[in-house]
Amino acid sequence: MSETSLFSGPPERRRKLRPAFVGIILASIALLALLIVVVILVQKSGPDFREGHTVYPGVVRALDPGFRDHVQYLEILNAAGQVSENYLGGQQAVVTGEIANSSGTQTVDVVELRITLLGSNGEIIQEFVKTPVQPDFPLKPREIRSFNVWVEPLPPEWLAGTVDVEINGFRLVR
Repeated sequence: MSETSLFSGPPERRRKLRPAFVGIILASIALLALLIVVVILVQKSGPDFREGHTVYPGVVRALDPGFRDHVQYLEILNAAGQVSENYLGGQQAVVTGEIANSSGTQTVDVVELRITLLGSNGEIIQEFVKTPVQPDFPLKPREIRSFNVWVEPLPPEWLAGTVDVEINGFRLVR
């Protein structure tokens, strides 16, 4: 006679993972990995960054042929520099002004500005290039657009100085 306990439970059964459930998990992991790769590739395909400004291909600069032909249609208006306070309570320089495209036919999708902070004696304190007009929002013919450029940290020797803003480069939409 075999003895069976009155209080014994059913025989232990291991639950097997269904192949469909395993497939869903593997597909989810693969999809997540693909999404990460796509995000990395999109980040890498953007413009290069150098010296505090964005570098776009095809930008015409001062020594390039054609620069003088079109730069006459791009004007910097009302450029001024001022000192303001940033969100952390520190001081920053803010350079403001307007860019005008007085051309009747050419749209400009990149404009680089060379901004020079000059001391009270006219000496160069800091010089940098910024790109306030970028391909996502081009400057159309006969359009004027405001720009603001922040300089942090504020060079203390600039407090009594002036600012010089000039066109460093541009790219025409073909």
